[in-house]
Amino acid sequence: MKNIHVGEGFPSFPVSTYTISRTYLLLTTEVKNMYLDSINFSIDVTDIKDNKIMTTTEIVEADGRELSLSTLSKEAIKVMRTERAMKWEKQVKKEVFYHLLDQYKDNLLAVNSKVIDKCKEELN
Repeated sequence: MKNIHVGEGFPSFPVSTYTISRTYLLLTTEVKNMYLDSINFSIDVTDIKDNKIMTTTEIVEADGRELSLSTLSKEAIKVMRTERAMKWEKQVKKEVFYHLLDQYKDNLLAVNSKVIDKCKEELN
């Protein structure tokens, strides 16, 4: 019989993942030059139940707004017209997640990659 050694970094369950995601969706209304800009702060909890790995997602906060395509770069407009959507997401530490929620609770849409990176630096 072999000994199995679990090293550092092996997760203990449940595992929580904190994600901030931004989605841009082309609106298919009569006005073709508009898109939806939305942001979600979500927590994915992964656990083992009945020998199965289960993940549940909780949307903690979300916000959105309609904007004109003219607010995007020419390259982004091309992507939006062909793909009809764009998305980015960042996984962050719990401290960064809740700090941003607290600091931007009245203006979640102000959170972008630069804001997230600056917050990570400040909290390290």
